[in-house]
Amino acid sequence: MNKYYLLIISVFSSLFISFGQNCNRTDASGCYCNDTVSKQCDLLPDLTISLESITNPNAGIIEYPQTQAGANFSRQGNDDGRLRVSIGTPNIGYGPLHVIGLDTFVCGTDTLKNIDPNTFICDNGKVPSRLILQRIYHKNNDSMQYYNREVGTMTYHPFHMHMHVDDWVVFSLRIKNNNEPNPLKWPIIGKANKIGYCLFDALSCTGIKGFCKDENDSILLTNKVKNFTLGRFGNCTDKEQGITSVILTFILRVLMACG
Repeated sequence: MNKYYLLIISVFSSLFISFGQNCNRTDASGCYCNDTVSKQCDLLPDLTISLESITNPNAGIIEYPQTQAGANFSRQGNDDGRLRVSIGTPNIGYGPLHVIGLDTFVCGTDTLKNIDPNTFICDNGKVPSRLILQRIYHKNNDSMQYYNREVGTMTYHPFHMHMHVDDWVVFSLRIKNNNEPNPLKWPIIGKANKIGYCLFDALSCTGIKGFCKDENDSILLTNKVKNFTLGRFGNCTDKEQGITSVILTFILRVLMACG
C-alpha cells in the first residue's frame, strides 16, 4: 500500500458502555461506583478496543496481496486486496455487559413470536434476528437492582449453533488528509461491519496481560479492579450472554477491501 491509511474501529455504539465476594447479581454491598465513594449508581460496562491486539504482528492487521495468492495465504481465494483485522474487546468498566435474548424475532419488517430460529427461514431466504435487551445493574446502597433497555438484535448461526450480536463493530479505512486534524473526516475508501462472536468470559485481563488498559494507558489486572466478581458468564446461549468487567471477548476478525 503506497498511501497512508488509517483504520478506525468503533464498538457497537448502542450498548452502554469489587473486591470481595459481596458484589454479584443479588448483592451490591461489596460493589463500588466509579467514583469509589457513592452508594447509588449504575454499574456500567466500558467496552474498548485493545491496541495490543491490533498491533500483534501475527494476527492484528494483515494485508493480503493486491493480486494473486501469496505464499503464506494460498487459500484466500477472492480476498486479494483486502485487509484481515483482528481485535480484542476488553470490558474495563464497573459492571458487566449483560445481553438477554427475547422470544421476539424480526424478518425484514415483520415481527414474529416464539419461532424456532434453528429451522425458521424468512421469506427473503435469511435467518430471523432475535431482539435483545441489555441488563444494567444498579447499586442502591447494599441492594442490587437492575433495569433493561432495548439494544438491537442477534442472529442465529447454524455453524456455531448460537446467536451472534449484529453489527458488533464497524470498521472504516481512510486516507490521511494532512489539512484535516480530525481523522473521522478523512475520506473513506473501505468500510465493513462485523457480527460479534458469542459473548462470554473468554479471557481475563490478567491472563493476557497488557490487553486491558485504562484511559491513562495503565495496565489493568483482574484482581486489581473493583467489581470483577459481578457477572460471571461462563456459557453462551440464545437467552443470555455477557462479558464480566476486566474480561475480554474472543478476538474478532473481519475482511475489508483496501481499495
